[in-house]
Amino acid sequence: MLDSAQSCVDGSVLGTAGAPACRLRALLAKIEKLRGTVELTIGSTAKAVRHLERSLDLLDSPRIRMQLAAALEARREPALAFAAYAECAGLAMSPEIQAQARHATTRLRSCMVFGGWFVGSWRVLGLLAGLGVAGLLVGLARQDLHLMSVTILCLGGAGVYWAAGFRSHARRISSRR
Repeated sequence: MLDSAQSCVDGSVLGTAGAPACRLRALLAKIEKLRGTVELTIGSTAKAVRHLERSLDLLDSPRIRMQLAAALEARREPALAFAAYAECAGLAMSPEIQAQARHATTRLRSCMVFGGWFVGSWRVLGLLAGLGVAGLLVGLARQDLHLMSVTILCLGGAGVYWAAGFRSHARRISSRR
């Protein structure tokens, strides 16, 4: 039965020979979407993306694309999420879904830094700040101006890193919960 659902032609309509297979395919797609939504809710983004991609393979739907884009964004893959949102904005028949997808693409575009996406990391921020503080303490103890200049670069880098997008990414994640 699963094979007949996967061989369903998208052009079949109710009342034709392929309709039961298409209904089964749509049902399987909804099940995969539900599984993906549950995985995304509990924080398992890799599994969520896998289920949502399977759902999209079974049934191409703007709502599934929106959910997949949200899962990709939660997985910290903004380029793929941006592409999924942009596709959804182009394919959606519903003005509500188009507006949500356009808003998401605008929001993700605003996170671009030098033509790429900034996803941030607590480790990088901690490393820069730690090096800056350690350099500051050692530089003050030795009264070494060269070490102080490196310290200023590390602390400045940590500040730019924080301001450029790590903080906004953390705020976006906390606002979803």
